[in-house]
Amino acid sequence: MTPLDDVIITYTGLPIQFICAKYGYHFTAIKNARVIDYEGKEVKIITCEDLIVLKLKAGWRP
Repeated sequence: MTPLDDVIITYTGLPIQFICAKYGYHFTAIKNARVIDYEGKEVKIITCEDLIVLKLKAGWRP
């Protein structure tokens, strides 16, 4: 299983990744997420700090 098996990527003018939460750090990222308005819709965006944690946990890949 690769780190991207639980990730859905969609392109709506910019790439958006939806991650299926399985681990504690995923749920922490969701809890810390900020709500923004994107084209009239409320969207949760994870913090920079939590994005760094997700990238570190995913490991290096090309």
